[in-house]
Order: sequence, then C-alpha cells, then structure tokens
Amino acid sequence: MMYKSKKKRKANTNTMTTIFDSALVLKSADGKAELSFYKEGGGFLNHLELSAGEKKLSVLASFSSLEDIKNNYPFRCTNLFPFPNRLRDGKYSFEGKEYQFPINEKHNQNNLHGFLKELVPSAQLKGTDSNQPTLHTRYSYDGAREYYPFPAEVDVDYSLPSSSELLVTFSVKNTGKTSMPVGVGWHPYFDLGLNIDELDMLFPECERVLIDERMIPTGKTAAYANFNKWTRIGDTRLDDCFIPAKGGVDDVAVSVWSEKHAAGIEVWQDKNFGFIQVYTPPDRQSIAIEPMSCNINAFQSKDGLSVLSPGESFSGKFGVRMLTTK
Repeated sequence: MMYKSKKKRKANTNTMTTIFDSALVLKSADGKAELSFYKEGGGFLNHLELSAGEKKLSVLASFSSLEDIKNNYPFRCTNLFPFPNRLRDGKYSFEGKEYQFPINEKHNQNNLHGFLKELVPSAQLKGTDSNQPTLHTRYSYDGAREYYPFPAEVDVDYSLPSSSELLVTFSVKNTGKTSMPVGVGWHPYFDLGLNIDELDMLFPECERVLIDERMIPTGKTAAYANFNKWTRIGDTRLDDCFIPAKGGVDDVAVSVWSEKHAAGIEVWQDKNFGFIQVYTPPDRQSIAIEPMSCNINAFQSKDGLSVLSPGESFSGKFGVRMLTTK
C-alpha cells in the first residue's frame, strides 16, 4: 500500500526517521517493511525499514529537513544518469562530436554523477491487487541539454517483495533518433545506527580500480581481498570502485553486519551492474555502497558503457536484503 503522509511523523522509535508531508510511502504486503520516496531533489528514498521475524532495522541515512533534501550535495540515495561517478574534465566525444558537461566537482575539475538529480520524476502505485505493490517512477528527458542531446525515458521501480527486501529495477529507453551513450547507478548511504568502525563487512572476490589524484582510473586494477571474509571495518577509508570477479555470471553483493543488533544488510546487484563504488564518509556514521553499470569516467574509457540505438533499452536490477545471520 502507498499513501501520502498527512503530517510529520516519526518512524519506529529505534529509527528516529522523520517522514515529511510530501513523502510517498510504500509498505510491503504484510505491512512490516516500508520506504518513503521524495520528488524533491530529483527523487530519492529517505527512509527504508526492513523486518525479519521480530527484528526491525532502519538502514538508510536520512535528511532531517526538506531544505537539506533539496540541496543534497552528497547525492545521498539519488539515482544517477547518464553516468555514475566522475567524468574527467566533464568532456567526452561520441560519434565524432565533442561535448562538455558542467564542472560540478570543482576541486577535481570533473563532472560528478550527471544530472538526473535536477529532474522531477512522476510517481505512481502499481500492482495494488498483488502481493508486491510497486512504486513506479519515471524521468522524461527531452534531450535539451547541449552536453547530452539524447532524449530518454528513465524508469525506476521500487518494490518490497517481502518484509526483508527492497528490489529496484532501473531501465533507460532511448526515445531519440540517434544512438546514445549511457551508464546508470544508485548512490545510497547506509546507516545502521552505529559508527561504521563498529561494523563488519564482506566483499565478493573483486579487483580494485586504481585511481589518480583526481579520482579518475589509471587503467590498472589490483586484487582486493581485505574483506573476502567477515572483517571489522575499523579505521578503513574507502572511496573506490571495485569490479566483482563474478560480474556477468551471478548476482554479487557487499554485506555489512552489526554485532550489537545481531543483524545487517546485503546490497546486491545483477550482471548488468558490473561495478561497485564503496565510500566511507568522514563522519563515519554511514557507508555508501553504490551499484553502477559502468566504471568511473566511462564516457571517455568506454569501460562498461552502454550504447543504445533508437528505441533500444537498458535494464538492470539491484536491491537490499536484511540479514539475521552471518
């Protein structure tokens, strides 16, 4: 079920998450899981609560005011298009033409995360007579920006198949008359109510993308095994992209676990999302685990980049599952 909140209210007292008047709230069929979606700031989740048995866990870092939601410089929980992560100098070439994105990461002179955050999506409920109601959102882009003159429809569907899982389906359709380059991603910050130094983490087998001083790949990778078994995050600092060894074969996941709650989450992604960015913010109160369909700087390197012909679509899935055992 979904409803528009009538007034400000708090979620479960353990989560202390404010749901504002403008929220669209989606609940699982059994009512034990819920999320809130906001059109402000480009459309994103500001609250996700999952349940398993008697356990409940609020898992997203949330904003405390609508003003913060509208600003959202960290791109917290936003969807990313037409590329995730960074584009060096904001420049790229496609089919013989040169394009220049605005520089919105001044200190590195890059464009960061494209522009989907600047669009306003439509949102509607689907499947109200099923066991898996879905919040369907659509961004209709007309190709008016000279640095990305490629019309597209971007659909993001959020569903709660059970009280312990969020499923997100991300689709892009080329609605223009020429081919278009595209990459997508999701930028969630996960907060389990503890400093992340106290959490354990588990990675899939993967390669770490080596980067330069501007956070752009050097073209080299290195094996990364620091979290190939459950390991305390401690003082580990990350702002890195990883390429799962099993990408393209099976779903892969990064998991975090709280001994205090005896619970955790698994952030999974399918083969069409072949890259994972993991970021530990300076305040250490949350951790970003970001499914991406392409590598950093993919508009230049082409690594993982999709090229869609007119009428063609890209589609992929990712999600979050609650864990009650390691």
